[in-house]
Parts: sequence; structure tokens; C-alpha cells
Amino acid sequence: MFLFLILTWTQKTEPALMRASLPARLGQEKPHETQIHNPEQIIRKLRTAEQLLNQGQAVADVCRALEVSAPTYYRWQQLYGGM
Repeated sequence: MFLFLILTWTQKTEPALMRASLPARLGQEKPHETQIHNPEQIIRKLRTAEQLLNQGQAVADVCRALEVSAPTYYRWQQLYGGM
């Protein structure tokens, strides 16, 4: 497997400050791609989170299992928690 390195440079950036980035592999999601969840998916994930929290798991572990960040989890809980 070859490793390709892409260097980006703009006129405002000096060559010593060039940023390096790796191209995304074909067929895989980009690491910072956002996923839009519909309300049904959010409520389903919140119910799963409630079950995991009742089992004694920490919020960080629950967020990792749901594949969402902690701020997203707390925002969803605030918006949809009463449903």
C-alpha cells in the first residue's frame, strides 16, 4: 500500500507552514462528515442511551456506542428527552 501525501499551499501561506493532508480512501466515509438524523432515529438512540445508562455505563461510553459526541447527546436529550 502506498501512502500519498497532499500538500496544500496558498499565497497567504508560506512554504514552511504548508499543511499536509491524506486523501480519503475510496469507499470510506470522510472522518468529519456529518450525518443528519431524523427525529425517529434520535428518539431510538436516546432510548438505547437510557438503557445503557441504567446498566451503569458512563455517558462517554454511551456516546461512543451511539456514535455521537457528548454535546450532541445532551442537546438531543434537552430537545427530545421528554418524549
